[in-house]
Amino acid sequence: MPEDQTRRFILEVEQVQYAAQLAMIALMKPGATRAAIRAAGEQIFRERGFDPRYAYSGHYVGMSVHDVGDWEAPLE
Repeated sequence: MPEDQTRRFILEVEQVQYAAQLAMIALMKPGATRAAIRAAGEQIFRERGFDPRYAYSGHYVGMSVHDVGDWEAPLE
């Protein structure tokens, strides 16, 4: 792939990631579900022609254990 196409692709990926990040952060409020937050990011990835599996909403980080918590519970 020529260098200018590579740069354009990388810029496009960064723009999609940033747009999804902003949309997902805007939804992170008490009562929101991780599924709804993730769906918003996935929709942006889909609309721009990217694999929606890369729209990841993060994970729990507990005081003593990584990834502890109910993934289906609404945010508090």
